Amino acid sequence: MKDGAKDPRFYDSPCWNLKENDHLNWEAFLFPVKIRKNRVIPLGGVRWGYSIQESLDRMVSFVPSPLKPEDWNRFGANLRKAYPKWEFQKAGL
Repeated sequence: MKDGAKDPRFYDSPCWNLKENDHLNWEAFLFPVKIRKNRVIPLGGVRWGYSIQESLDRMVSFVPSPLKPEDWNRFGANLRKAYPKWEFQKAGL
């Protein structure tokens, strides 16, 4: 497996067999950012995903929708804790 910090490819494979029921919600958040040295500046955000109910053989997509500045700020708080050497600017500044 390659280091995600050096290899910008994205891969996701939700694990179905860990669920005790037949319903799975997968939700993703995308935040385009500008990086200046160790400073991360949010430019916006989008939410999308899908829901699957295996017993009905049905998948429903979540319509992509814009995120609000407070969504980035909520994620940014977690990123600041995980990466203390980086500065994650709050949205709306």
